[in-house]
Amino acid sequence: MIAMVTAAFFPALFGGKILAPLDITKTLLAPWSLDANGAKPHNQSLSDAVTQYLPYRIFAEKSLREDGYIGWNPYEMGGTSLAGNTMALPASWPMQLHRCLPFKDAWNLGIMGEFLIAGMGMLVFLRSRKLPWLACLIGAIAYMANSQFIIWIYHRWALGSFCWMPWVLWSALGTFQWKRLTLRQLLLPAFLAMALLGGSLQHMVFVFLACGCVFLGGIRSLKSAHHSWPSLIMWTVAFCIAALFTAFSLYPQVIGYLDNIAIGHVRGGIGYEDGPRQPILSLLFIPMQIWPWLVGDPQSINGFKLIKRDYMDLAYLGTIPMLLAFIGLFRKSMPTTAKWLIVIGLVLPLTPLVGPLYHRVQLLFLLGGSWMAAEMISSISTHHLHKTTRWISIAVLALGLALLGGTLLPIGIKNSLENKIVAKAVTAAKSSQFGSDRAWIEGRAREWTGRFSITHPRSAWLYSLLALGTTGLVLSTRRNATNSVFQQSPTHGISCTVGNFMILTASSLELLTLFQTWTTFSQAKDFYPPHPAIEQVRNTAGQHRVLQSAEGLAFADIFATPNILAAYSIPSVDAYESIQYQSTLHLLRNTVPETALNLAGVGLTVHPASRPAVPGTEQWTTLSESHGYIIRKNPLVPATITAGIAPSPNSPEQILDALKSAQAITPTQQTMNSWIFPVPEFSQWVRIAQNWHQGWQWRADQNDPWQPTHCGTDSTCWINQIPQGTKSIEVRFFPRTAWTYHITLIAIALWLAAVLVITRKNKVINLG
Repeated sequence: MIAMVTAAFFPALFGGKILAPLDITKTLLAPWSLDANGAKPHNQSLSDAVTQYLPYRIFAEKSLREDGYIGWNPYEMGGTSLAGNTMALPASWPMQLHRCLPFKDAWNLGIMGEFLIAGMGMLVFLRSRKLPWLACLIGAIAYMANSQFIIWIYHRWALGSFCWMPWVLWSALGTFQWKRLTLRQLLLPAFLAMALLGGSLQHMVFVFLACGCVFLGGIRSLKSAHHSWPSLIMWTVAFCIAALFTAFSLYPQVIGYLDNIAIGHVRGGIGYEDGPRQPILSLLFIPMQIWPWLVGDPQSINGFKLIKRDYMDLAYLGTIPMLLAFIGLFRKSMPTTAKWLIVIGLVLPLTPLVGPLYHRVQLLFLLGGSWMAAEMISSISTHHLHKTTRWISIAVLALGLALLGGTLLPIGIKNSLENKIVAKAVTAAKSSQFGSDRAWIEGRAREWTGRFSITHPRSAWLYSLLALGTTGLVLSTRRNATNSVFQQSPTHGISCTVGNFMILTASSLELLTLFQTWTTFSQAKDFYPPHPAIEQVRNTAGQHRVLQSAEGLAFADIFATPNILAAYSIPSVDAYESIQYQSTLHLLRNTVPETALNLAGVGLTVHPASRPAVPGTEQWTTLSESHGYIIRKNPLVPATITAGIAPSPNSPEQILDALKSAQAITPTQQTMNSWIFPVPEFSQWVRIAQNWHQGWQWRADQNDPWQPTHCGTDSTCWINQIPQGTKSIEVRFFPRTAWTYHITLIAIALWLAAVLVITRKNKVINLG
């Protein structure tokens, strides 16, 4: 398992590279793409990595090092709570690595650590069930390198939360007695807390569903369901303790999500996006995942679109573990809990709940499937699978013949089919983010059609692994049903061991192939490198914000696509976010554009030279044209911090008039979460051009208590009724109330005390 992680991360461990698709920035996004000379990225599907998830870590690292905690992000959307952005995973343990390690090392080691936590957890759990080592290794590697961990590797929430679920299973499954709690059971709240902190709010729901499956698996029959109340109480207590452990992080995330809903930014409502046929098509999606190699990937085209699905929804453990997981569903001796996980993980995407949950809920299937595969392999000689393996062998042979048929297909028919597929791929790509390059789309479509041949290197490699795994399955089940003497002979033991090892080898290489298909290792020097156009915008904008987007502007045509410009510590009024906030621009979206832009602190706009000026910026000063983009400067933009001696204004129009005569203030000290600035004499109010949040506080003296700022009618932070004689003001953002920290600290202290007392008591009883 360690060897597999080492092989997968070899470029990072020994080549000094960072696991990040930085080639997307260099080849597809402006202004870097203008110098790409036709080069294309290894995997264009994961652009969120460079536009969202790497910037999140950059902002978090800066906040941790400047203020010691993750709080505010002043560089996006006019300012937003990073601690409240559930997609940023602000309290996951790898985030703490950024306090002291270089970014590249903190990022790489965090991901590797989470993979190892997942694999070791599944290994420990399976061994606790007395399964053989090879079976445990197959299950552990299948889970550690499952497709959802790999495909969403840069996003981190699937891996960050569900890497802890095998440890939850290890803690929860076993004999439960309130009078004799074991250390494993006492650790359950801690593992649940780590799973909750490691994922988004959506993945917290998945954790809850997985634990519900564990509870249901403990109910032997409907008649005995009422005897399960001790288990229900155990889970309730464990989740309550875990909620107390994570209160400091959950509180700002829930507030952020509620604020997001309040402005009408809702994604994934209950229902079927593709209409009533969606559950039927999703049903077809299930068997296609067993051997998905011909359906498409980022280097070819997305064949899953034919059934209204996406290759990023793929749930894959390796072909033989997938088959064993499905077969195990119909074996009475297999664990009921694993069956619940598999069924719920497969059925929920067929229901209207697929809207808010997405196909990501198949994480439950992957958890139960890897467990089921290990259980099946460990007792495969008792399952009478010789007929099943015969049919599997026939299917594998038929697939090989089909690939051979694709190779021998007459060239005229082959070219005709290929041209039709290419034409449809080009048409379908026109509505995608990066579908404007016709030659690139054509090349990927031809790559896809070429794989339907046994002579294609990739198809030959993957088919040979399928044959290897199938041979291993046949050896593991050979003559198991007819000769009990043979089952007990050394020959049968060697046959099973060799067969298991072949399954392990085939599955590991399949998953490593999947890893190489989806991941990109980049040179550290390409991590948001300097660019003349970026530096020009930085020097021109100063402390003011930049407007990048415009209505109808394609994603790839936006200058330094949000949030990349912000990652360069250049304030932007734009953002590409799942969790949004009541910004000044959003609040004033129906007012005069000039008023909204001025109050939002926009001092610069950058738009393609081929497009007209953004409404409200037509009269701004045109500075230059750089790399195909026109830069316009706002001559009337107010200062970021201003003070006035007249009574504070009320309406946005009055605020704009008041700012014309207000005095600009330059901070004497500034971090991600705080400002210290002088206050002009006789000032009655101070305005800070950051989006208001209840976490903003101020005080006039270090000995004074913190006071909340006021939300102005322009949705910025205001300080009114300034005490007479105030010389300076300190402003800070703190994302949570004090009670959340106190609750978390008290809960952890009480839990540790309980663990020490109970384990010591158990030790005394055992000695007695």
